Amino acid sequence: IMMYNVYQMIHIGGDELSYTDFFKNTFLFKNQSTIPTDEAFSKNVEVKHFRRSDLIYSEAKNSEQLCFIFSGECEVRSPFEDTPINSLKKFDSFGILSVLSENNDFPTNVYATKDATIYFISREFLYSLLSSYPQVQKSLLQFLVKKISFLNHKILAFSRNTVEKRLASYLLLVSEGMSEFTLNLKHTAEAINAGRASLYRAITTLEEKQLITKKAKTILIINRRGLERI
Repeated sequence: IMMYNVYQMIHIGGDELSYTDFFKNTFLFKNQSTIPTDEAFSKNVEVKHFRRSDLIYSEAKNSEQLCFIFSGECEVRSPFEDTPINSLKKFDSFGILSVLSENNDFPTNVYATKDATIYFISREFLYSLLSSYPQVQKSLLQFLVKKISFLNHKILAFSRNTVEKRLASYLLLVSEGMSEFTLNLKHTAEAINAGRASLYRAITTLEEKQLITKKAKTILIINRRGLERI
């Protein structure tokens, strides 16, 4: 893990963004008219670089900080069975539950799936943002509601009684509203608790019902309403 301090402009792997330009694309300040200065961010943001497969975040590591992905990709996994739960990319965040919890509760681990640069902000700085920028309070509430909705859909995907139904729920969840997206079959099988053969049969069934099509690793949702009704 490499750590370094930066000021004003970050330039990594072809990405060049000021702090303000970056944070305008995160859930805290997206569509907001006022935002802290680059100088304010530079005094409160810690920048770390991680290699592929590095553990970035866990209950015992960095668990009192809110993290934002500046570059690269990450994966949220269960700490018990190393099962993938969610994939994260640039501008996404993790750690909000831990930062807001008095017990530093963080029930998952986050790993880098590609070389990644992460912005870390402390609990104290987050609280100062909430005090100084009332619109950030609304953004945080909306973000938490979205997280709760995600978890509800995740529970539904795990609890349905057939592989076909669990797959339909999972596809709706990971598509995030997109019609076409890449699907990792190994991770999907683990996420819906199905064998690889059962997963392939379920995909074929959904294709025969003209709900989706699959080409290589790409899934195209043809009939979203149909998937929802399964």
